[in-house]
Amino acid sequence: MFRRKRLFIHLLVIFMAFSFTSCFHIIEDIFFQKDGSGTYSITVDMSQIADMMAAMGTGDDKEMNEAMSGMVSEFEMVKKRLEALGGVSNVKQEVDKEMLVFSVSFDFDDLKALNLGMSEYFMDRQGGQSETHTFFTYSKGKLVRSDKDLMSEALLEATQGEDDQGIDPAVMFSDVYFKTKLRFARGYRAFSNKEYQSEDENTLTWKKYLFNPKDKDKKVNISVTTRF
Repeated sequence: MFRRKRLFIHLLVIFMAFSFTSCFHIIEDIFFQKDGSGTYSITVDMSQIADMMAAMGTGDDKEMNEAMSGMVSEFEMVKKRLEALGGVSNVKQEVDKEMLVFSVSFDFDDLKALNLGMSEYFMDRQGGQSETHTFFTYSKGKLVRSDKDLMSEALLEATQGEDDQGIDPAVMFSDVYFKTKLRFARGYRAFSNKEYQSEDENTLTWKKYLFNPKDKDKKVNISVTTRF
């Protein structure tokens, strides 16, 4: 099972316990130095839900607290495994239980280490082995991100079967999105995917709404080639 799938199952428990309409988002931020090293971080931000819970006085529910503990355990587990990887350093875990914001970050020496770290975060264990994915490659002035979008896959898998329980994911999760931000120490000259937005000459962003009815038939591709 995807480790991230387990994390999102904990999220679903929080929403369903109080019939919340979803309002959380996941942000992936990758900063690349000129030499190919950099910093990777991913954040699950449920701060809007925290505000609603505070207003409704629902912070002491046992089921929700168990789900929160499960999320904390998942982030602690991935932190320990990241610390054991070669080329990965400065692993940090940040948990804000009051605002419901969870994040993990690490520094990487090169693209090989970045791919290892991302693969560990999105780990899919089969037969006791974890698969290493290639998310990024670089050649002749071109940085290529592949079309692997394991975060979206994990969230979609976690919600499978919810419609059989009388819950429409398109309604409950219509505002859920996954956003990735690519930041570069040196400015880029061009990029290939028009679904990405250029914030400035050093930053590209991409966003995917997973359950919005207007986007359900829209093909959204995370892959991009950035030229320097």
